[in-house]
Amino acid sequence: MERIDLDIWSAKEVARLLTLVENEKRYYQEIIALLPVPLAVAARDSSIVSVNRAFRKAFDLRLEEVIHKRLEDLFGEAISREKLLWVLESREAEQGLPFLRQQPDGQKKAMRVSILPLYDWSQESATEALIVVEEATAAASPVAQLLEGLEAGLWKLDVATGAVEFATPYPAKLLGPEGASKWMERVTEEDAARVAWVYEAVLESGAPATVDYRTRRVDGAVVWLSDRIQPVVGTDRKVSALRVITTEESGRKERQEQAGMMRRMEALGRLAGKLSHDLNNLLMIVNGYGEELLERLPAADERRAGLQEILKASDRATALVQQLLQFSRPPAPHNQVFDLNEFLRRLQPAGTLDLSARPEPVSADPQQLETAVRELAALAAETLPRKESLRLETGRRTLISDYGEGALRGQFVSLRIGPVEGIGEDRLRQWCEPFAGGKAKETGFAGVYAALGQMGARVDLVREQGERGSFVILFPLAAMQEAAKPAAPAAAVEEAAARLETVLVVDDEESIRALVARILTRQGYHVLEASSSEEALRVAEACQSGIHLIVSDVMLPQLRGPELVRRLQQRRPELRALYISGYTDDPMLGSAALRAGEGFLQKPFTLAALVSTVRAVLDAPQN
Repeated sequence: MERIDLDIWSAKEVARLLTLVENEKRYYQEIIALLPVPLAVAARDSSIVSVNRAFRKAFDLRLEEVIHKRLEDLFGEAISREKLLWVLESREAEQGLPFLRQQPDGQKKAMRVSILPLYDWSQESATEALIVVEEATAAASPVAQLLEGLEAGLWKLDVATGAVEFATPYPAKLLGPEGASKWMERVTEEDAARVAWVYEAVLESGAPATVDYRTRRVDGAVVWLSDRIQPVVGTDRKVSALRVITTEESGRKERQEQAGMMRRMEALGRLAGKLSHDLNNLLMIVNGYGEELLERLPAADERRAGLQEILKASDRATALVQQLLQFSRPPAPHNQVFDLNEFLRRLQPAGTLDLSARPEPVSADPQQLETAVRELAALAAETLPRKESLRLETGRRTLISDYGEGALRGQFVSLRIGPVEGIGEDRLRQWCEPFAGGKAKETGFAGVYAALGQMGARVDLVREQGERGSFVILFPLAAMQEAAKPAAPAAAVEEAAARLETVLVVDDEESIRALVARILTRQGYHVLEASSSEEALRVAEACQSGIHLIVSDVMLPQLRGPELVRRLQQRRPELRALYISGYTDDPMLGSAALRAGEGFLQKPFTLAALVSTVRAVLDAPQN
């Protein structure tokens, strides 16, 4: 700037000019002093040069105390030394920075502070900054209002200094002021190394990334967070800063863990089903041949006692297999459409009913649902103090989920059974696994979970507050319709002598096939045998006389039992079928799905049951 030559001015003129400048300076100082907005001027070293009355009042400072204060004493990390120098060097203002001010009563008040550089055009950088303080409730720009209401942490990490700047108040709300200031220090030990590796990889590669991790709140509770990291690359192609969006993902993680548990249970159920099927075949051999031997031994034979003990042990083994089958494949449900509210009124479970005002139509098996509700209510009641009663609540929920495959979507009728106390992490993960149920049911609630799943419903243990929650069953909303009239009971079938009908026995287990064939031959039937569906088709083709009944295992190589029967019935429409299976029931062979002239026996069955069921199927009227 060109210097002014004061030599051409008289002393009187210079004095008058200085007086005008001093008056102007005092005038603006008085205006600033009277403004209701807290204002301060700070130097480059963050020392406070001057403040107005509103500032002293806001921070409860006496005039003589101001010169001993620095910005970090009043604003903490909201105004760091690095941030102040950046404003002064760049001459760009930083506005609306959130911070919490400690009040005399110990409470903390949400405030915002702005840093404005004070400079003139003769300076390359400013030497002082104006500090403006306002309450967080003051009117803010639409963008600021949007950020303040956003339940996400928006923050920036300066690579050179390591300084962290938060643009939203949500981190302080989630983790508390101390937690927000020590954000990375609160990551749990299990995840710290992985999180550090992801951030280092972003710095080295310059590529964005996402990382999920656990962190501890001030109260010690662990929450899941997800960071979306976006690198800021400078002109030198190096990462100068990281912009991060942090969201809480505890609910999503719990649902993912539950989905994983459900997949493990389904895999375990398939394994249990396969084991049960094979065990039932072995027990069928033990029971069948043991029963046959027992019939041949004279009543006084001392060997009968030992054989009877073998059959008793086999019966106990059969009961254990049934428990496995209940978990892997419960009996096929006979679903009906009914009002869940009316069902609960008739059920009268132990607890208070809080039913919605409108009908809640669901499609379910009433008998299996009654068992499930009573067992879930029993487990919930075991966790409660004596004075607190159980509550069963119905309602509707609309679920719109983007959590991928397996997520529930649509309209559902909900049944909430609770409260349930003591829901820790282990119980939340294992509540419906076998042998994890507690007193109410020794084998846990795996059977309940599987039975409801076959009906088309979903049951979860939901933690709602602390370690307290509820069982929640969701049924797809059904359309109300008139209940179908129950089928008339089958007419009693009188015992009749075998009329030498031809029976085709198909089973890939040779011992079972031979046992069934021998028993039926002894009863006077003409028996044909086949070890597979292909062999059964060949035997049937070669048989010139009629075949009246096929006794077939459900699980066969090539064609399954029902498929084999359909193929044979194309040429022999009068053919009747008796299915045998090591499973509790087959989804295709529930009593509601069996046709006229068809029957079902679950292995292991007694020889007497085999003889009577064969006769009943042959004598039953066929539509």
